[in-house]
Amino acid sequence: MKHLFVINPSAAKVKNNIPQLINEILDFFSKNRHLRCEIHVTRWKRDASGYVHRYLSETDETVRIHSFGGSGTLFEIVNGAVGLPNAEIASYPLGENNEFILYFGKEYEHLFRSIETQVASGTTPVDAIRSGNVHGISHSLVGLEARSNLHSIEMAGRTKLPTNYRYILPALKEILLGKAKAQKYKINIDGVSCDGNYISINIANGPCYGKEMCAAIDAHPNDGFLEVYMINEMSALKLLTIISPYTKGEYRKAPKYVKHFSGKKIVVSSNDVICFSVDGENFYDKEIEFEAIHHAIKFVIPNEVDLKKLPRIYNHPEEGCVGDR
Repeated sequence: MKHLFVINPSAAKVKNNIPQLINEILDFFSKNRHLRCEIHVTRWKRDASGYVHRYLSETDETVRIHSFGGSGTLFEIVNGAVGLPNAEIASYPLGENNEFILYFGKEYEHLFRSIETQVASGTTPVDAIRSGNVHGISHSLVGLEARSNLHSIEMAGRTKLPTNYRYILPALKEILLGKAKAQKYKINIDGVSCDGNYISINIANGPCYGKEMCAAIDAHPNDGFLEVYMINEMSALKLLTIISPYTKGEYRKAPKYVKHFSGKKIVVSSNDVICFSVDGENFYDKEIEFEAIHHAIKFVIPNEVDLKKLPRIYNHPEEGCVGDR
């Protein structure tokens, strides 16, 4: 097996620490000479996708790709590796947002940052979200939440506000200015029509987005399903009252306003342009297909994590949710 370390120099916990991180990698492998590693520092946005794909395509040997960065870095590596049988992915939560890793619980986060642990641990197959030619591992957002994600990215370079505030504030601004309007969508979930006017749609493989917002508490990234949460059209005042419980995974407190379904293939279309995101990367189209690709990724999970007890940080959902499978 080869070990390829992909380092994103713009990631929050990587900036100004690149020499130190490289030395830690080289020091570990100098003490374990039976192991082999290469290091690539990304040069521009999406550089990791092309580099990883070429690297994997040029060998039949198993390659464990170590993602040094946050959700954006992991997104790039997933898109370079998905579909290639010799790829394994280990993610180090070194970005401002590390959404997929939040699923496993904060008490295990230090293990995901350990080179020794990430090299020695085994892999577990997890699902991916396919949307056209793009693949995500965590979530897709449509409408208000996708626009809030876009504005959060734009604000990142201009403010030191915590990530969650950068998500919430643009949404609040839209609501207060009366711009958080519902859009008319045609939605098909595994052949079932769910057409309607919705303010926002969350299509989740994992429960979290942002810094630590866990709206999709039903989502498990290896069950072959995507969880779909659709926020109905409502008044601005009512919308303000459900934002907090919704982002905490308490959407069942507002059953008239938030619908929940599970499915393997979701098609969303509209007469108007749709703003949507996949793992924090924003796109635009008038029709999008989201599909759960079961066990598409061999993901490294520290051996110390007891998978039978996951998810550890969420309350067990009560029964009776609309659309529960």
